[in-house]
Amino acid sequence: MRKESILTEEEKKARHLLKLAKEQLNMIDPSNNQQSLITLPTVVRKKKRLMIKST
Repeated sequence: MRKESILTEEEKKARHLLKLAKEQLNMIDPSNNQQSLITLPTVVRKKKRLMIKST
């Protein structure tokens, strides 16, 4: 039996609203994502020659 079938209608609505709110946050201001990337430190791993630099 799937987990969704056990949920009540109220729980389904609450989860759906949370999902919509999360999607809207991602769509509203993509510049926030870029600002959060700036605060990340530069990571350099010499063995794997992997460099992640903030932009």
